[in-house]
Amino acid sequence: MKILERIRRMELLMSIISLLLGIIMVIFPQKTMSVICYVIAGAILIYGIIDIIGYITAKYYSGAFSLTLLKGVVASVIGIMIFIKPEFLSTFIPIVLGILLIIDGITSIQKSVFLKNNNIYFWHVSMAESIITFAFGIFVLINPLSVETAIIICLGIAFIWYGVSSIWNYLYVQKKINFIRQAEAKNEIIDIN
Repeated sequence: MKILERIRRMELLMSIISLLLGIIMVIFPQKTMSVICYVIAGAILIYGIIDIIGYITAKYYSGAFSLTLLKGVVASVIGIMIFIKPEFLSTFIPIVLGILLIIDGITSIQKSVFLKNNNIYFWHVSMAESIITFAFGIFVLINPLSVETAIIICLGIAFIWYGVSSIWNYLYVQKKINFIRQAEAKNEIIDIN
């Protein structure tokens, strides 16, 4: 359980980093692309590693989180590729971003179904967020942007969306966990709905 808690904290840290990175990209889109490329590569690589570790350490969720490993491997490979060839990032940002958002959306839909099947109250909020993420991924793939500034702003908005939604999810789940722990400490029968 401590390992899962550490992973959740790492995910929160990544969400905060994504949010800050997204804000910087939207405010300063003209900054040198090479610096942004390396930061993006690092963030994507860490994101992928966190997903891989999360999948390996949470084997009992394998049915609900089966695409988490795929998402982690894809993100890790993309992060490494950007480190090796940062000059090609602007060409592949729409494709990479679209694929990652689609995979993340599908994975999140699986998680939402898992929450629904276990009668967790906020499953519908998670499902709505998942569908929006999935739809945004398809939109990015269908309408690739060729202008570098527009690409950076688009990616910044995606990072902001991911950061805000992930932080909200973390805080909401943490609130429920704290509620359950307090009720267990008092030996009460609880209803988290």
